[in-house]
Amino acid sequence: MLGNIPHFVFVVRHLTKSVIFGTNKLFRFPKRIIKTDGEDDHLIFRPSIAEKRKRRMLRAPYLETNVKVETNTKHIAEQQLFKDPSGKISWRNLNVKSDILIEKIRAMRSRQRRKIANTILLEGKNLIMEAVAAGIQLQHVLFCDLKVLENMPLPDEVDKVRISTHRMNTWSLLDSPPGIMAVAKKPTYEEISKSKNSNILPLTVICDGMKDPGNVGSLIRSLAAVGCRRILAVTGCCYFWEVKVLRSASGAHFYIPVYEDISWNRILDYLPHDFFLYLADSNVKNQKNEESLLTTRFQRDTEIVLVVGSERTGLSEQALRFSEQHAGKRLHIPMTNDNRSYSNCMTKDWQVVLPKKYWNNVVEVDEFYAIELDDAKLVSSYVQAFSELWPIYSYKHLKRVRGTQPFTILLAPVVETDENKLSKAECFSDLAKLKLLKINVPKYPPLTRSQYEAAMLIWPVAFHPNKRIANLMDLSIFSNADVFNADRYMRMCIDSAKKVKGQVGVGCAIVEPKTGTVISVANNSLASENPIQHAVMCAIDLVAEFQGGKPLSRQCSGVLHAEKDQLFPDSGSCFYLCTGFDCYVTREPCAMCSMALLHSRIRRVFYGYPVNHGALGSAAMIHMLKSSNHRFDVFKGILADECLQLEVAEKNNEEIDNAQKKLDNYAKILDQLKSAEKSYRFSITEPMIAEILEDVVKILAKDATLLELEAPLIIVGDLRGNFHMLLHIFVKYGWPPTTRNIYGDLSHFNLRTITLISLLKIFHCDTIFLLRGNFESSVSIYLPGVSKEADDDDDDAYNFSALFSLHLQEMFHHLPLAAVIMSRIFCVHSGISPMLVDFDQIRSLQRPLNVPKIGLIVDLLNAEPKSSIQGYVFNENSNSNINNLIFGENVVKQFCNDFAINLIIRGHENVEKGYAYFAEEKMLSIFSCLNYEDNNEAAVVEIYSNLEIQINTFRQSESSSIN
Repeated sequence: MLGNIPHFVFVVRHLTKSVIFGTNKLFRFPKRIIKTDGEDDHLIFRPSIAEKRKRRMLRAPYLETNVKVETNTKHIAEQQLFKDPSGKISWRNLNVKSDILIEKIRAMRSRQRRKIANTILLEGKNLIMEAVAAGIQLQHVLFCDLKVLENMPLPDEVDKVRISTHRMNTWSLLDSPPGIMAVAKKPTYEEISKSKNSNILPLTVICDGMKDPGNVGSLIRSLAAVGCRRILAVTGCCYFWEVKVLRSASGAHFYIPVYEDISWNRILDYLPHDFFLYLADSNVKNQKNEESLLTTRFQRDTEIVLVVGSERTGLSEQALRFSEQHAGKRLHIPMTNDNRSYSNCMTKDWQVVLPKKYWNNVVEVDEFYAIELDDAKLVSSYVQAFSELWPIYSYKHLKRVRGTQPFTILLAPVVETDENKLSKAECFSDLAKLKLLKINVPKYPPLTRSQYEAAMLIWPVAFHPNKRIANLMDLSIFSNADVFNADRYMRMCIDSAKKVKGQVGVGCAIVEPKTGTVISVANNSLASENPIQHAVMCAIDLVAEFQGGKPLSRQCSGVLHAEKDQLFPDSGSCFYLCTGFDCYVTREPCAMCSMALLHSRIRRVFYGYPVNHGALGSAAMIHMLKSSNHRFDVFKGILADECLQLEVAEKNNEEIDNAQKKLDNYAKILDQLKSAEKSYRFSITEPMIAEILEDVVKILAKDATLLELEAPLIIVGDLRGNFHMLLHIFVKYGWPPTTRNIYGDLSHFNLRTITLISLLKIFHCDTIFLLRGNFESSVSIYLPGVSKEADDDDDDAYNFSALFSLHLQEMFHHLPLAAVIMSRIFCVHSGISPMLVDFDQIRSLQRPLNVPKIGLIVDLLNAEPKSSIQGYVFNENSNSNINNLIFGENVVKQFCNDFAINLIIRGHENVEKGYAYFAEEKMLSIFSCLNYEDNNEAAVVEIYSNLEIQINTFRQSESSSIN
């Protein structure tokens, strides 16, 4: 009858309280329990089959031995003992009805109850024997086979209990039960210190966020072997007395004290006053200027503190902050490719892509009214009353009381409460006597443990960790095999991206993670022809083709790696696009690709490096949209450096191509200038000459302020912008790089002269050298155009903008000030200075250089020699707004003697014969502009490798060919 009723309701009486539950027509057991008004607040869940089996194993009366014994006694001492034939081993059988050991084992399965009972569970014969040798007090030893007790020196007072193999498998906390376990009292720090070796190193190790039991056990074993003094486990590490840690450490726990659950605020309480701090870090990218030592000696009277970071995330922010406060140093231990740890090294740059609220450890605060109480007996009544008067529904994460004397109790938020009404509360007659405070409390509940620890420094808060988010953030969801495979898949993407030419290559792979089948690998090589042919789109398109669907495009830049039979060999079942698949891509997908992944029901996305327009973490977080019906996990930083090299390499190639095109244009201009004749009209755009000046500035910046050169050289004096004179000098002595030339003054900024000499400097930066003249300064630039003072033709009458003059000024500010040839010949534009006592003064000048009105720079560019004076004198007859010095012969001789100089070569001055000596041939003036005034001659100086000089002049007979 009931089977024909589609839905019905049962009312069941249990302990005089009614519970209403519903069921469907075919399933007789209740699906869920629905609580009615006024009933108990207990939710009743139906236990799983596996949980039922475990509970049944703990209470079922399994026969522990073939010998029939009486099991009615309740105390261990009253139970019958059995002995082996030799009489050396005695034991008892487990009384499944009344033995208190069963309840104790149940408690041992809970870490919290183990801590409260101060007991540990040891599994394995060798571990138990290590405990006995260290003097650990054993309470119970449980075994299945008598053979395991042979040659085990167990004390007689230890309770030895024989249980069935089935029960042993159920009670064991290891994946492979060893057949024997023991319940022991957790040793105290004093007991462990007594068992330590007397040869102890002054070494303290701080474990920062280590969570892998195997790694923790290996570390403890290694530290105990070398004689470490103590281990400090910071809050957030795994439980160091866990069964897996104990087994991995092989008994090392009993020889080295381990202090657990220590916050960084209390870490100094466990350390001596003086210590050396080192941090073990596998993520040291810049090793420049760092000390590299094979071995280091330490004094035994100074403690060494070593901080070891998490296996995956490395050192925490608190550890780095602690290091800054105590002058810590990083220790980087390079690992070879054959022995690298994937979990520790390869994931150090990985990061799950989550909203900023999970990564922000800065605690925002709100202001609260509070009171202080000294009497602990009144706290409860006040808290209850305040909760009724001023409930804080928006701050449920806050605890109402700070439990340290004096006790502080929160009342209400300042922004929501009137202080006058608060102080006149009628429910407490003595409230007015209490001191009303304003304190800061965390505004938002903590989402991560680091946020919780930061919030606890301000005010006690409740913390309910999201284990899934925590596992994603510390990357504990990945095994070594997962990391190895992720590395392999991303390298496939990189190899595919390297095939792309003419643009930044992007590679993508779609992988079925359970079987490790690579379904498709694609790149963006066709994106230049079709803008939607991104690597991700092509990879998804290949997955659709893999399922038998029609591809979006006939041409797809990718390869289909898998056959359908590889995933579904026995059935024709299929899936929706990328359901359950992982996507690997070298850089962050754009919005289009991200939405395509979302609609394809991708499982996870791994990408190399972020980009500004990326939609999975940078510009947006499409994978975490609340309005979306599908979400997926995203991780970044997988082989980030190698992926980023794809973009860098393409940019470098593009820059090389652009630079080559630029040089080709420069070469054409240079060829035109080299072959120019009097009738040649030079034409160049302002952007082109500005670009030339920008490039020559970069080259000039690499030259020193004081050039130090080797002979042979040709030195050219003031040209005063004479372009044809410059061409004539090159025709006579040869174009670079066959000659090495120094040019002293380019004024007055003839455009062809500047362009030619700048291009020569760009193409032959090692053979062309320029020195700054007195006209190459901000006070002498003619705005808005360029002077044509030296040439009479109208070809150079260019009216460029003021911006062009600023480009000129920038170039002049980067010109070197002077040169020294083979430490014996000093070249400068004009003169010397009384402020110059060492050449290092010139070397130390940082460019760009502005020319002041007085000082060393002005003297080098403007000071002039005069035979009729002694020493340095200000030139009162100068028309310049700069304070010019003049100096006599004695100054030149003294300068050459002090600086061990044979000759000073200068320009600046128009001399009739093109050159003139001064101070008994200790100073030589060179002028290289022919017919500048009064039909003057011009000259250049050749300096040979033996420092011999030859002065070559240009006379009036050559003026027709030059001008």
